[in-house]
Amino acid sequence: MVPIVRQINQLEQEFQSFSDDELRGMTAAWKEDLAKLPALLAEKPGLAPHASQYDPLAQARELLHIAETTPKGVKWKLRANVGDRVRWYELPEEVAH
Repeated sequence: MVPIVRQINQLEQEFQSFSDDELRGMTAAWKEDLAKLPALLAEKPGLAPHASQYDPLAQARELLHIAETTPKGVKWKLRANVGDRVRWYELPEEVAH
């Protein structure tokens, strides 16, 4: 349990170092990736563990629901109107998998 708590604390510190635009960009990227998950798992069902305690699709739906239903500020609403026509956030760096 201690390593998990340590990892959570480390992630929290990392997130606090990001600018608002970096966080918005990461959120936009995560939402996009989560929305692609159902089609990806339908195409390649072997990507999800078969005897898993957790359902990755249910978790993705829950995360998207939280992202969509969380109250948004005025800046967010203005940027949402602009959408993808203008890049208003910094793209996160690509990480090799």
